[in-house]
Amino acid sequence: MGGATYFVSFIDDYSTRLWVYPIKKKSDVFSIFKVFKAQIKLEIEKKIKCLRTDNGGEYVALKPDPKSCNDFQNCATIFPVTSSKL
Repeated sequence: MGGATYFVSFIDDYSTRLWVYPIKKKSDVFSIFKVFKAQIKLEIEKKIKCLRTDNGGEYVALKPDPKSCNDFQNCATIFPVTSSKL
């Protein structure tokens, strides 16, 4: 897939619809997220309210910029998924 080593997936919990984007490096996740966010706004005219992650480093916030969506926290509320041990 064009030299992509990784992929990032986004799942809508309500509809269970899945979007998968190939990426060459993990640092590309944020630019793909911005593409995905714009696509969702056009397709379903809704705003992303929550982003659930696996605590991967690709979701660590970059320096916030109030003028634009330069970090994930400015785009959506992030809820890390944590595992509980029985």
